[in-house]
Amino acid sequence: MDRSAVDTIRGYCYQFDKSIIEILSLKSDTDSIEVEGIEDVDVIQDNECSAIQCKYYEKSSYNHSVIAKPIRLMLQHFSENRKAAVKYFLYGHYKDGHEKLPASISVEFLKEKFLSYTKDKVQYEEHIALGLSDEDLTFFLEHLKIDIHAKNFDEQSKSVIQKIIELFDCTKEEAVHYYYNSAFSIVAKLACEQRNRVISKSEFINRLDNKKALFNSWMYKYKGRELYLKKLKKDFFYRSLNTQAYDRFFILDASSAASIEDVKECIYTIQYNWTNLSRRNPNPYSPFIYIFNKDQCFLHALKKELYTEGLNFVDGYNYLGSEFCVDTLNQAKRNRDVKFQYIETEKDLIQAVNSTESRTEVYQFYVTNSDLSFDFDEGIKYTKLQVYDFSDIKEIV
Repeated sequence: MDRSAVDTIRGYCYQFDKSIIEILSLKSDTDSIEVEGIEDVDVIQDNECSAIQCKYYEKSSYNHSVIAKPIRLMLQHFSENRKAAVKYFLYGHYKDGHEKLPASISVEFLKEKFLSYTKDKVQYEEHIALGLSDEDLTFFLEHLKIDIHAKNFDEQSKSVIQKIIELFDCTKEEAVHYYYNSAFSIVAKLACEQRNRVISKSEFINRLDNKKALFNSWMYKYKGRELYLKKLKKDFFYRSLNTQAYDRFFILDASSAASIEDVKECIYTIQYNWTNLSRRNPNPYSPFIYIFNKDQCFLHALKKELYTEGLNFVDGYNYLGSEFCVDTLNQAKRNRDVKFQYIETEKDLIQAVNSTESRTEVYQFYVTNSDLSFDFDEGIKYTKLQVYDFSDIKEIV
C-alpha cells in the first residue's frame, strides 16, 4: 500500500477517534452525534449543533490554504442556515507552522486569507458571492472556532482509551480489546450508512454493552475457560434468596450440542436455577427457553423426552393446528405446575418478549454468529454472550 493511502486511512481513523471522544463526552444520554453530517462529526446537545471538521497532517506544515476551503464550505452552510443554532469547529493537527494563525481572527483576515482565492486564473471572493456583509462575517466568526493544535494520532488514541476506562470502569486491556474495537466499528458503520447516521449516547453505549461477546471471546482465550465462565456467572447470573420475579428469556445456540442429553441437562439447569414455584412465594415465576440451530426432528424429540420425564412446559399452542397464543404462555409462568415456557419459533420469541408486562431480561448464547440479533422493543435488557461449546452454558447459568 502506498504512503498516501496509509495517510488517508490514518486520517479517517483520526476522525473516528474524535467521534468516539465526542459521543462519550456528551452530558445527557439523549444527546447525540451525526457522523458525516454537516461536517465530519456533528454534536447535538442542549438544542445546539456543533459541526466539527477534522484535519490531520502530521507530515505537513500549517498554511492558511489548507483550511481555507473547509472554512468556505462552513460559510456556505452558515449563509443558508443563519437561523440555525450551529457552531463550527475546525479541529486539526499539523507538523509545524502554527505561528502563522493569529489568536484572534478579524473580518479582514478572514476575507483575505480564507475567503479570497483563485481558480483557473479567475479571482473569487466567497463572501461577495454569498452576498454577506461585514456584519454577517462578524457573526460567523462568533460561531467559528479553529484549533490547529489538536493532539497527534497516538495522543488522541490514548485519550479515547482513557475516556473508555473512566466511563466503563474497566481495565486498559478491556478498553483496548473490547470497548474500543466495538466503538470504532459502530462509528465506521454509521459513516457508511446512506441515510440515518445519527446515534444518541445511550444507544451508543447500549450497542457496546450488547456486544460484550467481543470482549468475552478475547478473555476466554486470554485467561482460560474456567475464569471466563466464572466471570460471566458473577456478572450476569448471580442469584440470591431475594431474586426478583422477572421474565427471563434464555436463547440457546445448540449448534455445538453433541446430543439431546446435552440440551436437556442445560434446560434442567436453567429451570432449576431460575424458577420459584413455591407455595410460599406470592409471585411464582419460571423461565422462557428458545433453542435455535437445531432441526425440527431434534427439537420434537427433545420436547417428547422432557415431557415424558415429567418436566412440564407450555409452548403457547392450545391445540393441534392452533395459532400461537402469547396469553397462554404468559399465564403459564404463574402456574406452579408448569416448570418453564418453551418457545417454538423466532416469531413466537419476539412476540413473547415484546408482550411482557414486568421487567424482562433476555440472554442470548451463541457460538459463532455474533451478528444474529432479534428485533425486541427498546428498553428490553438484551445481553449476548459467546460460548465455545454448548456445555459452557450450564456452567454459567
